[in-house]
Amino acid sequence: MREKESRPFSTFGKKLQSLRTKARESLLEVSGAVEIDVATLENIESGIELPDEDVLMLLISHFEIKDGDAVKLWELAGYSKLGEKDPILNDDQLLKQIMMVIPMDNRIIFSDTAHINAQKTGVVINFAQSCGSVQPQAVSRIGMSVEQAQILLEQLQESLQKLNAPRVIKALPAPKNQKSQTEKKK
Repeated sequence: MREKESRPFSTFGKKLQSLRTKARESLLEVSGAVEIDVATLENIESGIELPDEDVLMLLISHFEIKDGDAVKLWELAGYSKLGEKDPILNDDQLLKQIMMVIPMDNRIIFSDTAHINAQKTGVVINFAQSCGSVQPQAVSRIGMSVEQAQILLEQLQESLQKLNAPRVIKALPAPKNQKSQTEKKK
């Protein structure tokens, strides 16, 4: 009984662990791919905690889980189907969800590299910065539909073309009655 209390999500954790071992990936590889700590992934696989919805989506994407299996994994984690209320949502979880939606960071983070993963279902761009001799660290991840990626590509091309286009210097015309003003001053 004590084991069940300390590991309430063991069924989900075992399923996730089996996906990882089937993919022949280490904890370090998977945690790096979805940008969480190795210790957090260990806690998830051991059934101590559940991943946030966004981390679960990254795991589903990383393991390339098909739609039907993804829904089963989603429900196994205790998340409801789209449009349904989650019956096991407590006040702390609700507050956590609200806090994840409200904050907005307006800082601009520059990156050195970008890795683009395009599939039929969408495009994910991972932006990273070099950190000396170690592997580049991810600073941002952006996912979008294929259509949105095409629009972004067109807008980026337009912006770069405008940047490289010769600039036309606009000047105000000289006043028409300039002679009369200079004569008056003399």
